[in-house]
Amino acid sequence: MFLYSFPLLLSQLIFLPTRFIVETFCLTKIGYEEFALFQFLGIIQIYIVFIISTVSNPIISALNRSKFTEKNKWSDFNLSIIIAFSIFILSLILKSFLFYFLGEEYYNSNHSEIVYYVLMIITFVMIFKTSFFRIITLSNKTWISLESNLIWTVCLLLGYFYIFNLQPEILRLCYSLLLSFIINIIYLIIRLLLNKILPFKIVLSKPVLLTVFFLFLNHFLLDYWYLQLSLLLFYLFFNFLFITKFFKYNA
Repeated sequence: MFLYSFPLLLSQLIFLPTRFIVETFCLTKIGYEEFALFQFLGIIQIYIVFIISTVSNPIISALNRSKFTEKNKWSDFNLSIIIAFSIFILSLILKSFLFYFLGEEYYNSNHSEIVYYVLMIITFVMIFKTSFFRIITLSNKTWISLESNLIWTVCLLLGYFYIFNLQPEILRLCYSLLLSFIINIIYLIIRLLLNKILPFKIVLSKPVLLTVFFLFLNHFLLDYWYLQLSLLLFYLFFNFLFITKFFKYNA
């Protein structure tokens, strides 16, 4: 039990203090509008990830019925990415409302649009990452979580102090966080594939490919919320067809 839980504990002891120290170091050097905007979005990010994890974990566990089959890996992996993408698009659609709630001084703060967009991408990655955590935990490979968080820490520090050190302070922090989370998720995918914990056909399943394609399309629709909403509805419709077909042939 100790060898099972210790890597998870150590992962959090690395992740949380590192992010806190880097964010504190950055936020003491920026204006109060940027500071307030980042903190507000950070709180929203925490609530979104917490609520989604709390709601989705029992549902996915019920679908899996405590059995860790390839079918359950498929459903866990793909449902997580579908939920993550849906929340990401909704957050972009609701951006104007959130900025209105904050006030004009925050909306007009330096780089507010970029900060919002980058933090929502990070939220998307964090929600998607919950499926990896379940797979790692059920496979009794918790040391992989520790490895990935060590890599995350190194990437964050390198990004903030070296790679993006010429960027404005708030963008320096956001880009560093984005880099660390993206490399973290790529490492997890590669590690799980090499250990044959996650089949390659799941990583390249239709919902995943559809998500990548729709993420690309969304880049051209950032100024049109109604088109983003249409995009989300089409995305959910096609994924409903994919999931229904998958469970029909794997009953």
